Amino acid sequence: MGDIRIRINRHVVGAIAAVCLLAAGVLWVLRFLAETEIAEWDGALGPCTRIGLFLGAVWIALPRSSRSIDVPLKVLVVVVAGLIGIVVRPRVFLPVTVVVGILVFVLMPRNSAGAQRRLARKYRKERNDE
Repeated sequence: MGDIRIRINRHVVGAIAAVCLLAAGVLWVLRFLAETEIAEWDGALGPCTRIGLFLGAVWIALPRSSRSIDVPLKVLVVVVAGLIGIVVRPRVFLPVTVVVGILVFVLMPRNSAGAQRRLARKYRKERNDE
């Protein structure tokens, strides 16, 4: 699973963000034009707004060049699962983020001085081969 990479295209992310924000805008207008309260519209309005704003921020952060970026499948799965978790349980987001941040800090492997020397030697060797 670590070798699989997904290409993310900036234009597609922007289009999905625009569609989500447009849907949120339509639902917001329809909510005020309707004579009665329709709870289903409120249930769709929040996620459309959140996802649209998040993807808009991702669209801004992606490189402007014509090339796409490669994202490991593990990262994509974690991000999508996190977004679904935020939409389903928004109040749990902050505590879970703090716990995951502490776990990542504690469990992340550290580079030793020997590993850094090996990487530097490998880099110099690759440069000399070219």
